[in-house]
Parts: sequence; C-alpha cells; structure tokens
Amino acid sequence: MALAHLRDVVLLTGAMLLMGAAWVMVLSSLQVSVQTALPEWVRARGLSLYLVVFMGGMAGGSLLWGQLATQTDLVIALETAAGGALAGVLMTLPFRIGLHEAVDLAPSAHWPQPHVVDAVEPHRGPVMVTVAYQVQPGLTDTFLRLIHARRRLRQRDGAFCWSVFRDAADPSRYLECFLLGSWIDHLRQHERVTVEDRELQTQIRACLEAGSEPVVDHYLAPEPNAKL
Repeated sequence: MALAHLRDVVLLTGAMLLMGAAWVMVLSSLQVSVQTALPEWVRARGLSLYLVVFMGGMAGGSLLWGQLATQTDLVIALETAAGGALAGVLMTLPFRIGLHEAVDLAPSAHWPQPHVVDAVEPHRGPVMVTVAYQVQPGLTDTFLRLIHARRRLRQRDGAFCWSVFRDAADPSRYLECFLLGSWIDHLRQHERVTVEDRELQTQIRACLEAGSEPVVDHYLAPEPNAKL
C-alpha cells in the first residue's frame, strides 16, 4: 500500500526496509518449520515439495500482478496485492508455525526385526502384515479411536492399504491388516517408526487385556514361479 501511494523517497525507503525485514523473517520461519516438522527419512523430499510450491507461487504471483497492472494500472495492482496479503494474514490466524515441535519425530528403533525362516528377497512382494489385539471389553471405543489414528502412520511409512477387522467368534479380538509393495518397504517401516509412534503404540497396549500382547504376522505373496 505504501508503494502504491507514497511519493517521498525517505518514507518509501523505510517502508521497503520494513518489508524486507518481514520477508526475511517469514522466509526463515517457514524454512525452519518445514525442516523440523518432518522425520529425517522424508525431510529432503518434503523440503523439495515446499520449494516447488513456494517458487511456483512466486512465479504465479508475478504473472498475476503483472497482468493485472497491464489491464488496469500499477496502483490498482499494488492495492489488490496489499488486500490479498491482509486477507491471507486473517485467514491464517488460526494456524501457528511450531505446533509440531511438541511431536518427537526422532527414530525410536523399538520394533524387533521380523522373524523369517529363510532369507527374503528385498523386492519380493506384495507383503501383508497383520497385528492381532485382544481388547478389554470396556475400552473398545478408545481402542478403535487409537487404532484408526495409526492408519495415517502406517500409510505415511509405506502401506498402501489398511483396515481393521473384528473377530466374529470373539468380539474382543481385533485384527489390523495392511499391505506394502515389497519386503524392503516393510523393513523401511521399522526404520521410520518414531518416538511419537511408540507413544501411540503404548496407549493402544493399555487397551488390551492384562497379560496379552499384540501378535504380529507377516505374509508374502507366492513366488512368481510357484505352482498353482
């Protein structure tokens, strides 16, 4: 708005200094937030997507404001840009950078290695993993809420299909099932599990019957040359 209406060089210089400082602060905050909000294994890819969107927004904005200035005039373009910036501030008030800092995304490495009889080819797949739970009758709703929260974590770490089933013969028994493209994808899941994931797993275990533990099983698709 200052650029649209001020004609005094000193005042314009002060306004530009303030805008430059604000720009550096926002840019630094977003860069740090993106890097700290992601686990290490996906940080580079997440940062690249952020940069694509950020730079694409700058290029698209340049095209938009330039076209608007061509169709109208420079003052209207700058006023519209100022109004858009103000609207953006108001729309993003409910959101705060740094809320993720309470989440511990450090690798926990608490999952044991899968038990297999023979060595498995890393790219053999698909792979199905099932986890059986014996749930306390009074904690079924809590268990289902927690286990559905785990769906996002499974898919984040490589699963492409996830579901949970209830045993028709035993209403307290539930089976979580998810699929992965290959055996190496599942091994990577073991590396990607975080401290925050472990805390969710602890809450799920608290819903189980005393003395029971989740039972994990791994299933591999038959070899391509297996006889049918």
